Amino acid sequence: MGKAPILLHYNRAIQHLYQQKSGSAQSALIHLSSCLLFTCLEFVHGDSKAAMAHVVSGLHILRSFKDHFDNGPNHHHPDIQTIHDDLAPIFCRLSIFSNLIGEVTPVIHLKSTDTDDLSAFKSLSEARDGLTDLMNDGMRFVWSITPAKYTGTLSTADIIRQVRLELLTSKWYRRFILLRSHLTSSSPPPPPHSQQTTIEQGLAILETHFYMAHTFTALLTSNTECAWDPHFAEFAKIVSVAEDLIVAQRHRRSDETSFSFEAELVSPLYLTALKCRHPRLRRRAVALLERLRRREGVIDSRRAARVARAIIRIEEGEEEGGSQYGGGEEEEGEGDAVPLLLPAERRRVQFFFEPESTVVPEEHRHDNGDGRGALQAGSSKGPYSIAYKTCEGMFLKTRLEDDGPC
Repeated sequence: MGKAPILLHYNRAIQHLYQQKSGSAQSALIHLSSCLLFTCLEFVHGDSKAAMAHVVSGLHILRSFKDHFDNGPNHHHPDIQTIHDDLAPIFCRLSIFSNLIGEVTPVIHLKSTDTDDLSAFKSLSEARDGLTDLMNDGMRFVWSITPAKYTGTLSTADIIRQVRLELLTSKWYRRFILLRSHLTSSSPPPPPHSQQTTIEQGLAILETHFYMAHTFTALLTSNTECAWDPHFAEFAKIVSVAEDLIVAQRHRRSDETSFSFEAELVSPLYLTALKCRHPRLRRRAVALLERLRRREGVIDSRRAARVARAIIRIEEGEEEGGSQYGGGEEEEGEGDAVPLLLPAERRRVQFFFEPESTVVPEEHRHDNGDGRGALQAGSSKGPYSIAYKTCEGMFLKTRLEDDGPC
């Protein structure tokens, strides 16, 4: 679809939206549904920034809606129930993408995070909603403390909040284990095979998201890249679970690409490829990203693999060619979690910007201004450039032209 038809439908939809009476549940439902449709169109068209603008607009509408209708007399109205049960969870999951690129979103919780309930989740949807809330809270928190943690000015309240998020994530996992045991038990009679397969895939994807969230929340207040190294076990589980799922989808053609509105395997694999410095584990993650040929929200697996390969070369050094870092494809034994060699802290990439990504707001940066000009590389022309910052404090620029193995 070209840009002109999209703009035509945009203009028609906006005209209809202006004609809607505001302040009603029906109006909120129409506006939120339109935001989702526009977001999907922009995802497919490849304009992540525009897609996230629609997501943020929808989240503000949702926040106003919840403030107005949550405790009102008509909270059982069908339109209100549709927003609560169907649209709000989608927006909150999309909020993760928005927070990921630095567009901090309004606080909206699908579930209460303060409950003492330790029983099994009632459904996969309830478990997913709980983890979504925790991931959004974690990302909002890390943006709020980024300047302080790199200047050594974290408060006691910051540390307490980080520990609380970590404990809540662990509690979520205990409830998830109970749910998984219930859904995979032999009694009552199991559902049809296709439904059981869907349940097992949903459980596996949620498990990879937990390992991603658990690792992330444990490091919210850390200011070193080496802090990721004790978490090789979590990264290994992400890779292992993802490999099993991708093998189960082997019926797909090797040249077939797919799109998902939701985050599934690409995000945890991308995090593994970037932050797991175990040389073989991260290369397995890159290989899986390449094999997926899938776009999930703002993240394209093939582009993610290309960026990850560039980061690996930066951290391990061009001159080594990856050999002394154990980049080969040989079989790994029980000592898989023990790396042959890890990049020095000073060579590790703290963060980077891609041409199509949103530049991190000035107030969330922690450098001293030495790399200020290089930040503009985040919006430079051409799909093959990234600007990155190593722990030595330098902004550099590289091109992602070599698609060969790292």
